[in-house]
Amino acid sequence: MNPIKPTVSLAALVVALCLPAADADTLLRWDFLNDTQPNGAAPTSVPDLTAPNISPAVLSRGTRATPDNVYVGGGKGAFSTNSGDQDADLASALANGSYFRVTVAPQSGSTLSLSGMDIATFTQNENASFTFEVVFSTDGFATHTSVGVINPVSDNFTGTLTTLNLAGFPALQNTASSIEFRAAYYGTDVGYQSRGLGQISGTNDDLAFYGSVVSSLPLTVTTNTLPNGTNGLSYTQSLSATGGTSPVTWTVNSGALPAGLSLTPEGIIEGFPTTNGTSNFTVLATDSALPTAATDTQALSITIVAPPPPTITTTSVANTTTGANYSQTLSNIDGTGPFTWSLTSGSLPDGLSLTAEGVIEGVPSTTGTSTFTVTVTDSATPVAGTDSQVLTITVSETLVAWDFFNDVAINGDAVTAVPDTLNSNLQSPVLSRGGDGFSAANVTFNGGRGAFSTNSNSVGDLAAALAQGAYASVTLAPQAGFKFSLTSVDLALFTQDADNLTFDVVFSTDGFASYTSAGVINPINAGWTGMNRSVNLNAFPELQNVTAPAGVEIRIAFYGGGAYNQRGFGQIVGANNDIAFNGSIAPTGPASNYAAWAASNGVTGGKYGDSDSDGIVNLVEYALQTNLTGSDGSLGIFNGTTLSFAKRGVAAFNGDVTYAIESSPTLGAAPSPWMTVAPTVNSSSTISYMFPPGPPVGFSRLKVTSP
Repeated sequence: MNPIKPTVSLAALVVALCLPAADADTLLRWDFLNDTQPNGAAPTSVPDLTAPNISPAVLSRGTRATPDNVYVGGGKGAFSTNSGDQDADLASALANGSYFRVTVAPQSGSTLSLSGMDIATFTQNENASFTFEVVFSTDGFATHTSVGVINPVSDNFTGTLTTLNLAGFPALQNTASSIEFRAAYYGTDVGYQSRGLGQISGTNDDLAFYGSVVSSLPLTVTTNTLPNGTNGLSYTQSLSATGGTSPVTWTVNSGALPAGLSLTPEGIIEGFPTTNGTSNFTVLATDSALPTAATDTQALSITIVAPPPPTITTTSVANTTTGANYSQTLSNIDGTGPFTWSLTSGSLPDGLSLTAEGVIEGVPSTTGTSTFTVTVTDSATPVAGTDSQVLTITVSETLVAWDFFNDVAINGDAVTAVPDTLNSNLQSPVLSRGGDGFSAANVTFNGGRGAFSTNSNSVGDLAAALAQGAYASVTLAPQAGFKFSLTSVDLALFTQDADNLTFDVVFSTDGFASYTSAGVINPINAGWTGMNRSVNLNAFPELQNVTAPAGVEIRIAFYGGGAYNQRGFGQIVGANNDIAFNGSIAPTGPASNYAAWAASNGVTGGKYGDSDSDGIVNLVEYALQTNLTGSDGSLGIFNGTTLSFAKRGVAAFNGDVTYAIESSPTLGAAPSPWMTVAPTVNSSSTISYMFPPGPPVGFSRLKVTSP
C-alpha cells in the first residue's frame, strides 16, 4: 500500500523558493486568440489549458463589464467594456461590478499552491488616475486581499502583459479551498474609453495561473485491462491513474509489450504490432512528489490477433469510350498488406490492363462489354488471404460530340451548333435552344464559356421547362441501313447559383407527345467553368437499336429556383467533349460481305477492279468512306502530326477487311520494306497514327487486305 504523502513540506519549499511563474507548472491558461467569440462577445470563457487535479474554471464578467467588440492591430479585447460608469476606487469597482472574475480551486483530495499569474490588460486611452487591481478572496468576497496594482496602463490596444507574484500570500499556499480572483478597474475621467483584458499577439498566456498541485490520495493505476490488437494495424491505448502528484511517468517494469508497440512516458501504448500472440507485462507509474516519489504497478496483457482476410470493396467500375484514357483504382479492406491484384478469369477490354497494385488502366481500342474476375491476395503467413470480385466494363464509342471551345459564335450567341465529332453512320444532328426560356446570356467566365446559356426566369418543374422552352434539344437518327444504341451522355453543366436548380435529361420518340426522363442531375454546385456529369442510358429500350429515320429527340431541361441566375452548358477547359453521346452503331441487316456490298451498290470488276475509274480499287472503296461513283480526292486526313482514315461502317462491322498503317523511308525499296507502325488507334470507325517527334519517317500508307 502506498503511504499518504505530507504536503506541508512541498508547500513550504515553494514559498521558500518564491518560484517565479516561469519555474512553476501552468495550472490554468486562457489564450484569447483561440476563443470562439473574440472581441468582447463571449460573456464567459473556459481555459485553453487545465492542469491535472485542478477543478474546471470559467472566466466571466462582472455586471458592469459589458462587451465592446474591440479589434485593433493583431490584438483583441476578448473581455472588454466601454461602459461610461465610473468608479473612483477599488471598493466602488467591486461593489458596482466593474471587474472580471475567475475561481481557482483544486479537485477534491488535492492541495493548491500558487506562485504567480500573468494578466494582459489594455485601455484605449492612458490616464494617470486609471487603475487595474487584482484581488482575491476565499470567503466569497466577504473579505478580500489585493495582490497587485497595475497603474497606469499604457495606451495600447494590443495589451500590456503583467506578471504578478502570488508566492508571498499564505492564503494561496497549500490550500484545499476555492479562491476567487477579480481584476477590477477603476478611476476617473475615462468616459466611454474601452478597457479590459486584452490579447497579446503571439503569446499563449493572456491570462494564466502558475503553481503546483499536490494530491493527498495515494497514486493508483486504474487501468486493469487492455483491448486486443490486430497484426499490422495501428494500436493506441492510454493508461490512467488517480491520486499522486502530477505529472506521472510510465515505464514497463517487467515482461515485454507485443513486438511493434512501445510505452511513452505519458502512458500511451502505441505502434503497429507485428506478431500474433499474447504478451504479459507490468507497468510502473511514478509520480512527481518530493522528496520521495510515489509508485504503483499493474499487471496487464495484450493479445495480438491475425487480421481478417481481405475483402474487395469495389463492386463496380466506370464504363468508358474508345480512345479515352481510362484509370480505375480497386480497393479492399482488412487483410495484411502489401496486397497483390490479378485477373483470374475473363478478360479486360482491348487496350486495358490490371496492375499488381490494383489499377485498371490504358486506352480501350474496341467496343463491347467485358466481364472479368479480379482477385486480391494479401501477405499473411503461413496462408495468404484472398477475395475475388466479378466486374464489368462496357466500352462504347463517341457517336456525337460538341466542343464549345471550337464554336465560332461563343458565349451564348450561337443559336445552333453542329457537332465537332460525328459518326458517319448517323444523320447530321444540330444542337439548338428551346424557346424564350433559353435565350442567350452572353456568359464569359474564367477559362470557360457558356456556349448554350440563359439568365431568363426559371420555371418550377420539368413540365413547365418543356412547355416554356427552357431546354436545349438535339435529335439523333441513323443513316439508312444502320441502327444505333446509346450507353451514356456526358454533359458539362454550369450555374451561377446552386439554389434549387435541377437539370433533367428527357427523350421522346414521338415528337414529345410523350417523353421519358433518363436522369436528373441535382443539385449542380455553383461553378462557372462547368461540371462534367454522365447519365447512364443503357437501361432504356427506346435508346437501343434505334432504326427509325426520325430517330430520338433528346432535351436537356433546367428548372427550379434562382430566377435570373445564369445557367446552361459550360465549356470545360482541356476537355474535348462538353456534350457527347456515347454508344455503338451497326448495320440493320445480317452481316454481309464484300460480294453482297458490291452487288447492292452495282460495283463491277472484282475486289481489285476500279468500278468508277477514279484510281481507287473497289476493295479500298469498300473499306473506306469513299464515293462509289466518282473521284474522291484525298482518302485520309493529315494534320501535321496525325494520319487518319475513316472506315466504312459495314466493312468494319463485317470484319472481312483488315486495316494497317505502314511506313518506309524508301517507298519500300531495299533495304527498307514497308513496316507496320505502332501504336495505331484502330477503332470501329477510324484508324489513325500519331507520328513520334524527331526526324520524319519518310513515307506512310494505309494497307487494306481481305482475309
